[in-house]
Amino acid sequence: DAAASPAAAGLAVHGLDTALGLKNTGGTEAFYITVLQSYAADGNECLAKINGAFDGHDIKLLTTYIHGIKSSSANIGATEISDEAFKLENAGKNNDWNLIKSALPVFTRRFSELLDAIKETVKDKKKRVEDGGGIQESAGAQEGRPRSAFLKERIASFCDAADAYDSDAMEKSLDALAGSIWNKETADALEKIKSCVLLGEYEEAAQLARRLNAGLSDG
Repeated sequence: DAAASPAAAGLAVHGLDTALGLKNTGGTEAFYITVLQSYAADGNECLAKINGAFDGHDIKLLTTYIHGIKSSSANIGATEISDEAFKLENAGKNNDWNLIKSALPVFTRRFSELLDAIKETVKDKKKRVEDGGGIQESAGAQEGRPRSAFLKERIASFCDAADAYDSDAMEKSLDALAGSIWNKETADALEKIKSCVLLGEYEEAAQLARRLNAGLSDG
């Protein structure tokens, strides 16, 4: 298992490369923890949707949900889960139902175990913060960066990608924003958009993104 980097001390989770996850999400422990919380919270709902698609023999929908897990898992450093999801995604694209039936139960079990481990670790980390450990934030994180033309441009690109059901382009647009610190309203909106993408709810994600953009200035 990958050891936690000094910046992610106390966040060692089986199956999670915290150093890679920190790098992918911008390098700050506080934001990484926020991303992990979102991943864990959305994961159980996504599992239910996967099981529903499997029971309904909807291979296209199942593949969409698996793709979301593949991308979000890679982002947080859960490379093993991401690799397994990649294989299942390819099986779905090739209509290989036999491979899906044999591999999906193992995948969902391991994914569920990872979710539980993340929740427990984040819970323990938050308790130590409350007891005085603290997660250091910069002044910029406290105040939030001003709304910017850059944010509007990336959200507009995201909307275009969502309209085209281009999940890779959607993820790239969101990844471009991941290393920045936004005010609470914007950060909360981006988290909701990410959750929708993870669940394959692209139309809802686009609606939320347009609502966010409508409230932004160019400054």
